[in-house]
Amino acid sequence: MVMSLQDELEPLLIKLASAANSLFEYNISQPPEPTPEQYQQAVAGFKSDLSELLVRFRGYYSLDGPDLAQIADQFAVPSDRATSPTGSSAYCCIVRAKETVRGTESLVSRGQWHGEGTKKFFDNFLRPFQQAAQIHALCARELAISAKALADAVELAKESVIWICKSLLFYLGGGSAPGLAPGVRQPGGQDVAGFESILFSTVSLFSAVLAPELDAADVIISIGGWITGMQSESDIPFFSSPFEVEPNGPIPAAIPLIYSAWTALNEFDQNLAEFDTKIDQGLEKDLTDSELFDNPLARLGRPQLQSSAYQQLNSKGIDDTTDPISNTHDPVIIAIAQLFEVGYRLLPEAAEQYGIAAGISSGAHIIGVDHQFPMAVAKFNEAAHLLDGLVTTVTDALTDSAAAIVKAASTYRDVDAYEAGQIRELQREFVAPVSSQSSFQAQEQTPPIDN
Repeated sequence: MVMSLQDELEPLLIKLASAANSLFEYNISQPPEPTPEQYQQAVAGFKSDLSELLVRFRGYYSLDGPDLAQIADQFAVPSDRATSPTGSSAYCCIVRAKETVRGTESLVSRGQWHGEGTKKFFDNFLRPFQQAAQIHALCARELAISAKALADAVELAKESVIWICKSLLFYLGGGSAPGLAPGVRQPGGQDVAGFESILFSTVSLFSAVLAPELDAADVIISIGGWITGMQSESDIPFFSSPFEVEPNGPIPAAIPLIYSAWTALNEFDQNLAEFDTKIDQGLEKDLTDSELFDNPLARLGRPQLQSSAYQQLNSKGIDDTTDPISNTHDPVIIAIAQLFEVGYRLLPEAAEQYGIAAGISSGAHIIGVDHQFPMAVAKFNEAAHLLDGLVTTVTDALTDSAAAIVKAASTYRDVDAYEAGQIRELQREFVAPVSSQSSFQAQEQTPPIDN
């Protein structure tokens, strides 16, 4: 569950201000007694330092931004698979669309459709789409990895801010010991997850989410940039505690403790900056990787399919209108029915799935936490925007291809009167179930059938 830093920290800051003021009043009341001018100067300086520290603590409230884990889940979840995808993530939508379009290959592989239309459909759309979809699925998974890593880092950052505050409160005499800092090595050798392990753990979590038709070796290669250097940093502490005060020793001074907390926050910010750089570098590698976002095959252009090219089927069929059984198995009618199936159902279904993936990508703009992770957030938003453009283009290509095939099937001229009537009946059957939310209105785009 996502923590609300403001809800957790604000009560602590109120206690901190009270404890700091009480300790300062005690410190300044000890001999030697200051002059009135020295007292006023000390009070003004202390209040200014304390106020600035409280403002700095509250500056981390920007970590209470959107739920980044939810954004990650929209792109992919660790349980997603390329085989029989059932989830609602962008990854699953892309894979489902890929498998749906694969069903159109039967028109070509069985030899029931040939000629200029076949070649254009296969070369201009079918083969490029299958390649592009495979890359798009990988891109969705990479965005899920970066969003999940950021989500984990944000929650760890919140815990760390609270720990620093509780540590200061403890030494000011206003609270109990805070325990170990998040991300440091425990006495028994067991590690609490820190920034240095977040990326490695996240990549491992998603390692089973493969792109369609990729194996584990391909995945290791594709995510190598994320893992580089992660293991070598496993012994780096989260940050060293600057609070060098013995709990049972002399009463500490309030002002040095405030300076110590400031130092702790400086070290903490440095950790955030280093993690921000690693996420940025990982996404930069993805964006410039010839196997991912920068792969030319990921950019699917409009197929430019013309319905006039779909005018040659494998055979004329049986022309015996007195034999209804024979005409039921007319090869031309069967091929036309398959064209309707592709144009009215398969391609629109794939377009709908790609449209969902596009909506996820366009709505994944991260804000808020860019104050702590400026480079990573900017690069994530850039990658999400790029994937949105890629999948939106495919959505349009699927829609164009569907419309061209429907028009070709409904205006096929090389038929006799009986076959034309059968085609008209087929068209009625396919048009009826078409949803009003389809990516194109088939009823409006389909011209009358020529007898």
